[in-house]
Amino acid sequence: MADNPLIALAAAMRTALATPVDVSDKAAQTARLDIIDMIPDLQLKLIGEQAMIRNMTWSVLYPSLSPTPISISLN
Repeated sequence: MADNPLIALAAAMRTALATPVDVSDKAAQTARLDIIDMIPDLQLKLIGEQAMIRNMTWSVLYPSLSPTPISISLN
């Protein structure tokens, strides 16, 4: 396990999202969507409210120039 719990959490989320989901398994689909729904909350905790608002504002005003504060690979 990683020394930093945030690193362990990011690795676990990456692994969970990279794992193929059986389309007949509704519980697994729901769990995957729950993880995806948690990403904005996690980003808020990691970078803070001010940075989150700034990044959202940039993405609305200047979509082509919007920063990408957290890169989560879904592959």
